[in-house]
Amino acid sequence: MTALTLAIPPDSTLSALRRSPTELDREMKLASAIHWYSRGLMSQEPAAELAGMNRRNFIRALVREGFDVSKSFTTRVSRGSSARPRAERLPRYERGRHTAKKLA
Repeated sequence: MTALTLAIPPDSTLSALRRSPTELDREMKLASAIHWYSRGLMSQEPAAELAGMNRRNFIRALVREGFDVSKSFTTRVSRGSSARPRAERLPRYERGRHTAKKLA
């Protein structure tokens, strides 16, 4: 595992966020994983590993943050193309609502 050292301004940042260094570390890992996943740079499994959780809990974190995880990233981008699939963020009023399509 590669270790990364991040310099954060003394106590002012941690006190403003009301987070311990451990909590900040965990939240920053999750935020990074969600960011790179949403941009299509990581799939769920490596993003979950970066966040320090299993895939199921990572998906739950995505839903809590308002991302639609029902759309899969199975579309492969051809070599040389700059287009990448992106996770769609749901509008705030739709977050947490689970709607099922009616079968005809």
